[in-house]
Amino acid sequence: MRPSGAGACVATARAALRCEAALQLLERWAAACAPPVPLPRTLLGGGPTTLQLNVMPSDFSALTAQLHGRGCMYCGCSPLEPAVCLLCGALLCAGPNCRRKRAEGEPKEGECTRHARACGAGTGMLYLAHQGMVLLVDGSRAAYQPSLYLDAHGEEDKGLRRGKPLFLSKRRVAALLRMWLTHAVPLEVARARASSSSVIRANFY
Repeated sequence: MRPSGAGACVATARAALRCEAALQLLERWAAACAPPVPLPRTLLGGGPTTLQLNVMPSDFSALTAQLHGRGCMYCGCSPLEPAVCLLCGALLCAGPNCRRKRAEGEPKEGECTRHARACGAGTGMLYLAHQGMVLLVDGSRAAYQPSLYLDAHGEEDKGLRRGKPLFLSKRRVAALLRMWLTHAVPLEVARARASSSSVIRANFY
């Protein structure tokens, strides 16, 4: 017989507290509510450091300097399409380009999808540095979001084609942080995919 009412809530809560992934997620949310701390310059080295979205580098050139010479945390090689996890700061290969040796029988999925499962219980927020866009991940599904970096006129530079100096948008950072804290990433992924004429293939990233 299944528990009901308040007893069911207690049982569910106890089960969640025994889940390591759930505890790690709770710690990140708690850290995000704390006062921001300066971003360490070694953040992108692949460690499990918690990243608060409002302490990303203030300009895009500083971000590219941090990325230069860094390797993907999974394959160790310089990513052809670098993705920075906005939750833990890890640098990894976006899309099917990662050169990590896969185990026999391992499902075919991108490293962003796999990392989101390990870092955010299947929910992820990553910055695609070469594309100038944010990637939201919900399980096997993903969707693009506008860039965190804008030029002096408040315009994006998708694909970094114009080459103008870009600066961090605090308003967009705050919107992403609010999305994460309110568990709205799955809803936003579904909304973006429903309203787009083309969608990202499942497990691509």
